[in-house]
Amino acid sequence: MHIGNKLRFLIESRSLSKKDFAFYLDTTEQNLHKILNKDSIQVHLLLKFCKLLQVHPNHFFEDWDWKSSPVDVSESAETYRTRHRGRSTDIEKVGRIYDTVIQEKDKRIKELEDHIESLKREVKALKK
Repeated sequence: MHIGNKLRFLIESRSLSKKDFAFYLDTTEQNLHKILNKDSIQVHLLLKFCKLLQVHPNHFFEDWDWKSSPVDVSESAETYRTRHRGRSTDIEKVGRIYDTVIQEKDKRIKELEDHIESLKREVKALKK
């Protein structure tokens, strides 16, 4: 399920209006709407939602399709693991998932860079 939809469901299940929840989140209702419509969320923001909604962050990772869903990681997996070392095997699992996502992202960036270079060569050849 889309992370914004999960968040929206949790907000509604707590019988909170989006206006009230935005207030607790220290943002505007319009910004909350934008956050809920995104495919991804920054870790620090997700943790803020979890605290306000009183749910564990694992709730959002249990059935996540990481290969088809973009993830916005605001810190490196290594930094995350260092900060949370020894706290939980769940955190290690999330760290491994982030490592995989970052590797896939780096691979995709390399593919796109190669494609850009190929297009530049084609444009250069057409100009001759």
